[in-house]
Amino acid sequence: MPRSLEMRDSVHRPTIENIFKRGMRSSDLARTLGFPYSTVKNRLSCTQKRRIVRNDGLSLNKVAGELKIGGRTVQRIVKDNLKLDSYKLARCQNLSDPPKANRLDKAKKLLAHFGVRRDSDVIWSDEKIFTIKPNPNRQNQRQLLRNGENKSPKRRQASNRLFHKSVMTAFEFSGQIKKSYTYEPPCICMQRHFEEKDFNTADEIKTELKGYVYLRPAGFCKNGIHKLPERWKHAVEHDDAYC
Repeated sequence: MPRSLEMRDSVHRPTIENIFKRGMRSSDLARTLGFPYSTVKNRLSCTQKRRIVRNDGLSLNKVAGELKIGGRTVQRIVKDNLKLDSYKLARCQNLSDPPKANRLDKAKKLLAHFGVRRDSDVIWSDEKIFTIKPNPNRQNQRQLLRNGENKSPKRRQASNRLFHKSVMTAFEFSGQIKKSYTYEPPCICMQRHFEEKDFNTADEIKTELKGYVYLRPAGFCKNGIHKLPERWKHAVEHDDAYC
C-alpha cells in the first residue's frame, strides 16, 4: 500500500489509551481532547474515495482491515459522506445468435427422437469434472455507484455461461436397467429382481438376464417377454392403455 494512503498513529495515542482504560466513553473522550470525530472521518473519506475511483468493486471489509478501522465506520463513510450505494453486478446472457439457433435445433431433434420411444435404453458417461472457473457470484461481487447510476452504462455486467469452465480428468461408460414407462405385469418381477443394478459392460447385462430367465417358470418368455413389443405398441396407440 502506498505510504500516502497509510493511516499514521495520532500524537494523542498514549493519552487516549490511558483515558480509555479508565472507562471513559468514546464520545466523552473526543469532547475532552477537543478532537472531533469529523476530522478523522474527513481524512478517511479522502483516502477511501481515491481507492473507489481506482476500483469501484473493492471489498469494504478489506478496506476496513487495511485502514485498521471498523467495518461499520467504512459503510457509514461510503453511504453518508461519499453518497454511494452498493449494487449487485447486472446479469446478462453470454450467448450469441448462432449458438442460440444451434441449441434450438438440437432440442427439436432430441424431442423428436425420444418422443416416439416408450422404453428407456440409457447409456451415459461418468465424467470426472473439476470446475476451474466458476460463474460469478452476484451476491458477493458488487459495485459502488451513486444513487440512480444503477441503470447507467457505468454498471458492469456479469455474464452467466451455460456451463462452468471445467476440465475432464477421466471418462468411462456405464449402463443401467431402468424401469419402463408403461405398466407391464411381466416386467414387475424383473424390476424387483434387478433393483436398478449398475453394469459396466453389455456382457454383464446379458449374463444377468440369462440367469434371470433361466430361473423363470415355463411359458414365461412365450406369454410374457415375447409379447412386450406388441403391448408397447398397443399402449402407444391407445394413450398408455394396457392390454
